[in-house]
Amino acid sequence: IMPNGALIKLPGRTIAEGSLHVSEADIRRVSRIDEVVKVGDRLTLKVISNDLGRIKLSLRAMMTPFGRVAPSSSTKSSAPKINKEPVATQQRRLRKEARRLKIEEATVRNQQRKRGEEEKSD
Repeated sequence: IMPNGALIKLPGRTIAEGSLHVSEADIRRVSRIDEVVKVGDRLTLKVISNDLGRIKLSLRAMMTPFGRVAPSSSTKSSAPKINKEPVATQQRRLRKEARRLKIEEATVRNQQRKRGEEEKSD
């Protein structure tokens, strides 16, 4: 732990360390890194930069707006997927889909009616 961040030992590597800057520690503003991270904590971090062996890490990039750590895309979870669209966007999309289905249903009814009229005329 340092004044402006923390050095994080990366698993599976003997010498490699990454730096976690205080600005990348949390979604909300924190003045000191030890408000979020303690020595010995196991963290799920995202590599945001790897320039010439200097690995920059972010805990903030793994968080949702509610502060929870986002699930890793590499692990398969049985939990249902959460739709991240805003509610208004979801409602517009669903209304559009409903209109499309009504149009298809009306088209099918019209085609069936035309076939019935053609059969009657024959």
